[in-house]
Amino acid sequence: MIRLLSSLTALVFALTASAQAHVFSCGTSGATGELLMPRLERNLRAMGDHPALGRTVSFVPVHFFLVAESNGDDRILESDVYEQLCALNEDYAPMNIQFYIKNKNETLPQGSYTANGLTYINNSVIFNDHTSSLTLMNNLYRDDNAINIWILANATPAGGTIGQTLGYYSPQFDWVVMLDGEVNAESTTLSHELGHFFSLPHPHRGWDSKPFIPDPVPQWAISEGFTTPTPNPVPATAPDGIPTEKMSGSNCTTAGDKICDTPPDYNGFGWPTCNFSAGAMDPDGVLIDPQEKLFMGYFGNCPVDDYFFSDMQQQIIMQDYASTERDYLRTGYSPNPTALAAGCTNIAPANNQTLSQFNEIFFQWSEVPGAERYLLEISRNSTYPASTTLNYVVSGTSKIVTDLEANRNYYFRVRPLTEYSSCVAPSANHFFKTGSVTAAAEPAFVKGWKLWPNPLVSGQPLAIELNAAKAFSARIEILSLDGRQVVSPVSRSFKTGNNRVEIPAANLPSGVYWVKVNTAEGQFSKKIVVAK
Repeated sequence: MIRLLSSLTALVFALTASAQAHVFSCGTSGATGELLMPRLERNLRAMGDHPALGRTVSFVPVHFFLVAESNGDDRILESDVYEQLCALNEDYAPMNIQFYIKNKNETLPQGSYTANGLTYINNSVIFNDHTSSLTLMNNLYRDDNAINIWILANATPAGGTIGQTLGYYSPQFDWVVMLDGEVNAESTTLSHELGHFFSLPHPHRGWDSKPFIPDPVPQWAISEGFTTPTPNPVPATAPDGIPTEKMSGSNCTTAGDKICDTPPDYNGFGWPTCNFSAGAMDPDGVLIDPQEKLFMGYFGNCPVDDYFFSDMQQQIIMQDYASTERDYLRTGYSPNPTALAAGCTNIAPANNQTLSQFNEIFFQWSEVPGAERYLLEISRNSTYPASTTLNYVVSGTSKIVTDLEANRNYYFRVRPLTEYSSCVAPSANHFFKTGSVTAAAEPAFVKGWKLWPNPLVSGQPLAIELNAAKAFSARIEILSLDGRQVVSPVSRSFKTGNNRVEIPAANLPSGVYWVKVNTAEGQFSKKIVVAK
């Protein structure tokens, strides 16, 4: 998958030419960031004594919480979550760490449910101001055997941060909180926050509260309240009271992030390019040269595919995963390790098809070997923006959708998925147009009618099963999707109570058909899938 840099989703971006500079940051800073340091130091010691090797793939369970307003509005699309999972696995592949969406059956409060390993919560308070609900979130929803990742409209931690917070890791609750706009294929924010989860500090540790401010002071700094340039050479102690790291590396084990293969970094917050040229000098008067492309830094304008973890950072991540504090992630379960190799082919609706109905549309696609579920995306726009897109996670290869509008143009595509494999491209777009006809509802005297079996294997008999409140007669038709009669109509009688009536369908070729039951008091219909 190619990840494209987006000014809306880069970890840090500043419009330095504008009077309204908008600068982004991470919430794992200051006192919260310092809570990571004891674990980091234990991991550094363990690296010397018993280094974690990462020779085989470690599958790490993650649990995403997709929160929305109390009425269900504004929830992130599942497609963004699955694309984020793909990006995350690409970023952590050098460490042989792969994340998978953990399935969990659980009883949740009203307004919440879990499906396909994703938990859906309708709660405006959590969605917009979660800091007032931390105990509730922890007590009612925590998954004790996965990394908990909350996706919200507001990711600012208690106490706030400089700029707009895109996400943070909480050492207290051992979870990650993400701004909903940062969960997608293009963002590096979650890879950054999971670096904190695995004990990595910022390379600019000590400079979180006040980055290096060049002289003259740029507009973005003024907009954030920084009006005074930083002394240059910089002081021996950084603004947050941490020893300032030197270019010589002489104090790399005690200063800055304490990781010796990450050079001095005095915080790229707001820096407009991927090349830091502010002229910052260390306490010895040596010009610093930070590594702008580290995931854990604040330089947000490098090509997204160029970001990386340093060798020592990778070793620390593996060491943290192997530590006793992460025992709960090593459950002994491994998902199917085979990555999906092929995508789907759309079957129905056909491309450029005009349908007669709108409120009961049948979608079908080809099966992909190894796929455990499929993501069906339907949109009014061929680019699938969140504002006009519907997502459905489906366990089989078909879905009847009842949420579409009449006389509208739509596109659909399908992506195969497993618990951890979500990188296969979706199927090609199919365009279709809905009609104005409403699918007929079953009459009041008919209850729970179904076609059995469905799908039907070619050559099998087809039966109608229903419960009737009174006896009635019906004329039954089988039609193609475009309304052509494919089997001669038959008449059948139904008695009061439970009924099972067979109708001729043994010679139907594979495809999708309408079965229409016409009575004196109305008609009702369903689609049947005929397989080879």
